[in-house]
This record gives sequence, C-alpha cells and structure tokens, in this order.
Amino acid sequence: VFNQRIRFKNSSDRQFALNAPTESGVQGIISLLIQLPPGSVLLSPLNDPRFLVVQEQYAMVYADPIPPGETDIALTYFIPYETEAVIDQPFQYPIDGEVNVYVAPENINVVSDVLLPSGTQNITGVDYRLFSGDVSADGGASLAYTLQGSLVSQVTPTVVSSDSVLPVILIIALVLVLIIGVFIWRSRRGPSAEVEIQQLIRQIAELDAMHDQGQINHDLYRRQRADLKARLATLMSESQET
Repeated sequence: VFNQRIRFKNSSDRQFALNAPTESGVQGIISLLIQLPPGSVLLSPLNDPRFLVVQEQYAMVYADPIPPGETDIALTYFIPYETEAVIDQPFQYPIDGEVNVYVAPENINVVSDVLLPSGTQNITGVDYRLFSGDVSADGGASLAYTLQGSLVSQVTPTVVSSDSVLPVILIIALVLVLIIGVFIWRSRRGPSAEVEIQQLIRQIAELDAMHDQGQINHDLYRRQRADLKARLATLMSESQET
C-alpha cells in the first residue's frame, strides 16, 4: 500500500481552474491531471467529489481550483508486491524539488540513481527507512525506482491485521511541481478542445443526476460514466502535451 502526498506549486498570482457550467446549474471545474504508476489500484480518494477517477488509465482529474502557492494532494493506492516492484509514475508537469520515500519493514530497499539512503525516521511509533533526492525534470517525465525485499522483516516477524493503523509499505513522495505558465497552457488549447471538455463535464454531471434519481440502469450508468471519464482524461492529457 502506497500513501503518497504530492505538493503542487502555483507560481502565478491567480488561482487556476477551468470552469464549465452545466445545464442543470452545476459548476464543473478541472485543474490537474494526476497519473498513477501502471498496475496500481486506487484506494483513496474514491468518493471525493473533487476527483474524477479513471482507473482503466491509471489517472485522476482533480476538479478543484489551485490557488497561488502550495497545494497538497494525498493519494492511497495498492500495487501487487511480493519481493520486487518497479514503480514508474509519470508527471504531466515539471518537477523541481525534494522527493522523500519512506519504506517499512527495514529490509525493503529502494534501488534508484536519484533516491539515496538518508537514515531512518519514526512515524507514529514505526521506524521507516528514508530515501531522498532532489529531482528536476521537464513535464512529461517519470519518477522511477525499484522496491526490493520481503514484506516480512527477517529480524522481527510482522503480523498484519485489519487493525493495523499503517500499511506494510508507507511511501510519501513530496514533489514540488512548478505550474509555470499554467494560464498560457489554458490559452494554447484550441476552442474545440475546451468545448468538448465542458460537454464531458456536463454529461457526467447529468448522468450522475439520472442515476441518483433511478432513471438509468446501474450497470449502464457505470459503463457510460467510465467511457466519459476516460475520454476526459485523454483529452486533458493531449491538451497538456500540446
């Protein structure tokens, strides 16, 4: 289980958001596209109205304004792990800052040219090994590293139960993402792309309303919503690449 905290920095003096009013009066907002490592299963947030989750594409759309300064977004996701896993997480935005990865139990190792051993840290009574490094990369780059080792400590057996407060592996990646020229990015999108984004947000909101009122079959609702969210995430990604 991975607990990740990403810190976004809006270096402008205005909040960033794309407003998309719907016919029902619901105001839709899009601000960020967050991608997860391939193979991950999102655990949290799932029912937070600020997020549109596209599990099939390992992506999330954050639908809340990004104010000037720093904004932290917390995620929890699961990646299958036995004795080794390659974590390769793409970022749509430039990365410039320190990345800290905390792992437990103590025999879990991080293999990376960038993230180096930096001692240990106690978090709520559990000792975690810290791997850290300064990362600077352009938008579209990935943060990649490999986890190696058994989940069960060779020194002291670890008992995992439903009462455990912390996951077996805790990873907090603090990434300073500089959203430079974020309003320029918005202005570079063609008008047709923005119109389609607004239409998708409206369609998702109206589909949700129909489902809540019992006007649409649940299975059909899930399929149509997944298709709309997949198209929305793809369009957001294509817009940022251009």
